[in-house]
Amino acid sequence: MKYGMSTQEGDLLVFGIVGAAKEMMTRLGTTQGDAYDFVERKLQILANAEPFSEATDTAVLESVYNEIYGAQ
Repeated sequence: MKYGMSTQEGDLLVFGIVGAAKEMMTRLGTTQGDAYDFVERKLQILANAEPFSEATDTAVLESVYNEIYGAQ
């Protein structure tokens, strides 16, 4: 899945974060809003690493938002 990161490694990291949020929703009953907040916090941390500074760019956030709110 392509999240708009500049590298495949970045996309894989975002994929892992989104996967964790989906597991929280499935296994723990976490709401979509709380799952998205979790992802947003993790992306802010990821963006602090030089090669992944685009982790909080609009394109990435929109992709993640669509995946979280489209998941059930």
